[in-house]
Amino acid sequence: DADVNATAAIAQSKVATLVADLALKTDIISELVTLNAFAANVLTVDLSTGNVKQVTAAPTGAWTANVTNAPTTDGKAITVALFVTQGATGYIPTTFQIAGVGQTILWSGGTAPTATSTAGKVDIFSFTLLRMAGAWIVYGSMLAKF
Repeated sequence: DADVNATAAIAQSKVATLVADLALKTDIISELVTLNAFAANVLTVDLSTGNVKQVTAAPTGAWTANVTNAPTTDGKAITVALFVTQGATGYIPTTFQIAGVGQTILWSGGTAPTATSTAGKVDIFSFTLLRMAGAWIVYGSMLAKF
């Protein structure tokens, strides 16, 4: 009995320490930002390397965002943030793909945004990918002129 009680006390102590450590680590949530580049106005967003991308070379026309390595578990949502440096003429993604398959972008407010047409300004495109019943729903929004 004494050994069982001692083992239980040690286990409870370890659980309490783990819970405290997790609480400290979840106060601040941060995500890795990786650099991406356009290839023929296609931006490949490989989720295996993160879901926040910075693009410093401006697109030269309407562009395609192609998300790869997205998990396909129903009832899950993934958010992708794209920080895109614009040129003198700004462009938005007019095509959105997941694993090369075209998806409809449901833009905030029901209308596609207008990109910033000032060289060096950054537009932030945010996409929430919702997986339901074996299909994707893509919600898009843009914050402009940073």
